[in-house]
Amino acid sequence: MKEFAKQLGYNYSVMSTMMNGKRAYDDRVYELIQKHYGLDVNSLNMDGIVPFSKQLTNILHEDKNVIIVQERNNAYVGMNNNNLAGILYIPISRQIEFAQKYKPDNQQFMNTLQRIDIANVPFNGDNYFYFEVNGEGMAPTLMHRDIVIAEKVPDIENANDGFIYVVQTETEIMYKRVIKDGDDMVLASDKPGYKQRRVNKDKIVNLFMVVSSFKLTPPEPITDIKIEV
Repeated sequence: MKEFAKQLGYNYSVMSTMMNGKRAYDDRVYELIQKHYGLDVNSLNMDGIVPFSKQLTNILHEDKNVIIVQERNNAYVGMNNNNLAGILYIPISRQIEFAQKYKPDNQQFMNTLQRIDIANVPFNGDNYFYFEVNGEGMAPTLMHRDIVIAEKVPDIENANDGFIYVVQTETEIMYKRVIKDGDDMVLASDKPGYKQRRVNKDKIVNLFMVVSSFKLTPPEPITDIKIEV
């Protein structure tokens, strides 16, 4: 970053305030990016742009896929499609669309997905996804609107029985424990009273193994705690 600042005629502190979103980039920044990286900043699609974070600062002069852009005087980092920062986020509102359109080679659709970058989360790349849990079928293990990080399984035959997966068919996204049974997958819920579903493996487009989860619901209060004397 110091070298980049030097080429612009800025001192390090000025460049740092720009990269932290505290100061707007000027035209010289865009011109240098276009000249140095051969990129047309004005033609960038803002879809998929993620907030700039400190852990990406050192990438600027090391990775030619990095592009700095400005929107509403905030610093953002946009990156080309390989080794993108953050994890693709699939909210409930987009899960039917995701089921219908998601394929690794459908880059046009992939570029419309938001990326979330959380510090110290040891998962990154396009094989990982943040899903917003839809429904109560996995309660109390996963509650409605909890967030799970799920890793795409290369081959559904390698799925581990009893583990929780995000199941993608051509029409829906489900959160279930899976059990392989011949040509079928049995999909089981944790919530009592929910019936198992049996789906032919040919109907399953992808499986994503849940590797982490975030509770977004507050813990239940305990109202009958006795005060010790």
